[in-house]
Amino acid sequence: MKELTKKLADVQTKLKAKKSSYNSFGKYYFRKAEDILEGVKPFLLQHNISVTISEELIATDPVPMIKSTATISDGTDAIHATAVVGVDMQQKGMQTAQQFGAASTYAKKYALGNLFLIDDTEDLMRDGTLYLCRSLNTKIDQASMASSDWAFNFERFLVELQRSLDFFENQMGQGQVMQLLLAPVPGVTNQLIEQLNLNLVAQASALNLNELWNTGSLLSARDQHEVLFAAGAVLDGDA
Repeated sequence: MKELTKKLADVQTKLKAKKSSYNSFGKYYFRKAEDILEGVKPFLLQHNISVTISEELIATDPVPMIKSTATISDGTDAIHATAVVGVDMQQKGMQTAQQFGAASTYAKKYALGNLFLIDDTEDLMRDGTLYLCRSLNTKIDQASMASSDWAFNFERFLVELQRSLDFFENQMGQGQVMQLLLAPVPGVTNQLIEQLNLNLVAQASALNLNELWNTGSLLSARDQHEVLFAAGAVLDGDA
């Protein structure tokens, strides 16, 4: 299992899954399960691994569920990741087969995303070493937190965050995460910390650059936010 875990970690680190589809209504690009599978192909022969997807219909009332399981295997060991998506039987303009097909499409994509840690950014570190970096595509700002969709979006964000913590602890064998540091975002960080601490074992707190850097004067939350953006651009080579 240790060798397979290393191979999976290598794929997770190097995998590039393009967003090849465009939503003309929302005006954004998005990726499908096929994009992820296409990105995985170069690693199959390189690491002598296979990636498969299986599905199961869960007959629940009133909303049936599609459970999709993505599996990476080297012929000896296997690592699985699952996703469960409800079938929207009230979706207008769709026949029953289309409703199940849409749920299946989402379940496959989310299962693959969970396996390869695709989507939406969080970093997990230990003793100064970065073990896991993941991007979580959930918009978190004052406007989104005040919207009627915030409860749903936060729940989704929380699930993805917990999945990353579980992966770090169980698959990478790094032990339980007890502390989360959030970059300062004016008008957002304190409320987000409060909500996270109500739902997670790990306790969240705000990163305070004033405790790390001696600039001669105290940096406000907004100044810290802008400094981190600039530092990130430099490290990413975009500056």
